[in-house]
Amino acid sequence: MMANPDPVDLPMSVLRWQAELLARIRFLAGEHSRVQAAGWANFEPREPGEDPRAAWRAGLDVLEAQREHAEQSALSAGAQPVWIADARTLGALSAHQRPDRDATAALPARADPRQAFCMDMLSLDLWHLQRMAAVAAARAGGQAEGRWSLGAQPRAELRFGQNMSLHRRRVTALARAAEITPAEGDRLWGPGAEGARRAHAQRLTGYDELSVAHEWNYYAQSRTDLTVPPYAANDPATAPRAAVPPSPRRFLDAATATAHRISVEVAAAYSDSALDAGVLTAAIDSALSGGHDRWPTQTDEPTNLTAGDRSPGIESDPY
Repeated sequence: MMANPDPVDLPMSVLRWQAELLARIRFLAGEHSRVQAAGWANFEPREPGEDPRAAWRAGLDVLEAQREHAEQSALSAGAQPVWIADARTLGALSAHQRPDRDATAALPARADPRQAFCMDMLSLDLWHLQRMAAVAAARAGGQAEGRWSLGAQPRAELRFGQNMSLHRRRVTALARAAEITPAEGDRLWGPGAEGARRAHAQRLTGYDELSVAHEWNYYAQSRTDLTVPPYAANDPATAPRAAVPPSPRRFLDAATATAHRISVEVAAAYSDSALDAGVLTAAIDSALSGGHDRWPTQTDEPTNLTAGDRSPGIESDPY
């Protein structure tokens, strides 16, 4: 049996055809999820007198059959099962509110199907990367302030760092495939992403120690994901010089700075001295600005990312 070729060896026309099939799978999975969530009560049958519930179920069956046919076509076109699973998952999620889509929703849409698919995947991985940074910042803050009673977990901390690096490298590959510009990069992970960082931090302010630990442990589990999604693999010699995210440490620095700002704002709300609160906020901003206000468009991470690369972790720094 002939082995499937590496994506970097495939003509761009084949990759685009595969991406179009993946986009159809995503659309059909999304329609199935939307119709299923809406229920049969308001479903309009095509034929007069037809039972709404029966018509609703028949409609779901048609969508599922069409999706399965598209998946078989994608397999025949050389698409890998993991790509198809990604498309199916994105489609199922599209019928529900996805906070991760807020980051890319305002960016120019990609006409190229492959780039559009990579943009959608990028938003999901970036959301997890920013979420991990916020959770790590909340955990570290609790430890520094003596509000953390749980013991150290060196091995789990290493796995957490490896997973954070994995998400960062996936975002890097997807950013190159989608040709993210420096201006778009600023909005996704630079100064323009402060709204996303605040949303993560504010949600965590309502968590107790066990809730933060539970979410942190979730992200510290062993992962077997590919670092570079196969459909985003590119030849470093011809890859566009796209903007790429900073290191995981910079994400953590930014999340920590945001958490500090929110803490100051909460304290100021109960303070009689708005001036003191303003001075304190300015001092924190000044002390932390070096870690998050100047975002590079390139980093010193390896550029020769190909399908199958796995995260080596980030040396002795768990984040």
